[in-house]
Amino acid sequence: MVKKGIIVPVRSSTWAIPNVITPKQDGTIRICLDGKATLNRFICTEHYPLPAIEDILANLSNFKCYCKIDLTGAYLQVYKNAIWDKFGALSISVYNRSNFATNKIYSVFR
Repeated sequence: MVKKGIIVPVRSSTWAIPNVITPKQDGTIRICLDGKATLNRFICTEHYPLPAIEDILANLSNFKCYCKIDLTGAYLQVYKNAIWDKFGALSISVYNRSNFATNKIYSVFR
């Protein structure tokens, strides 16, 4: 994760958020921060209603050309602001991008 620029080593952090290792369907692992007990209660979440599939398909029916977006590791593709560095520490590293712990990230992928 350091080589990919997802996390960066830091000397200290004011927050300690537990790590959780979750197996993926393909057998690999996902490293997450469990922000439920710590971070998430301090974050204001933006709520966006999910559109109905019928509405999405109706909007797509007039197009002649479509594209496909690969959102593999989608949350790890969202860079966070410098202010979040003190909240996102992983061991002695801090995330450069969003992680699975923050409840606010779900609203980005509406």
